Amino acid sequence: MSGKVTATPTTLYASVRSAPSKAFELQVELTLSPGITILFGPSGAGKTTVLDCLAGLSRPDSGRIVVGEQTLFDDEQRIDVPP
Repeated sequence: MSGKVTATPTTLYASVRSAPSKAFELQVELTLSPGITILFGPSGAGKTTVLDCLAGLSRPDSGRIVVGEQTLFDDEQRIDVPP
C-alpha cells in the first residue's frame, strides 16, 4: 500500500486490507471524486467488505481512510472514528 496521502476537500481516499476469514483477504486502494461511483464484480469479490469498511461498519485490519481532510481510519496512528 502507498505512503501517506491526504485527500482533497472533496475526495475520498482509501487504502485498506481486510481479511474477514482465513479463506479471503482483500487489499484495495482507491481515490474517489464527487459523483456516482459503481463498485461491481463477481459474487465473493469483496464489494460488501469494501463498502462496510468505508462506512465504518467493519474495521479494516490495516490501512487508511480519509474523506476530505478528515482521517476516519488509520491503523498506524490508531485512529478509528465510529460511524
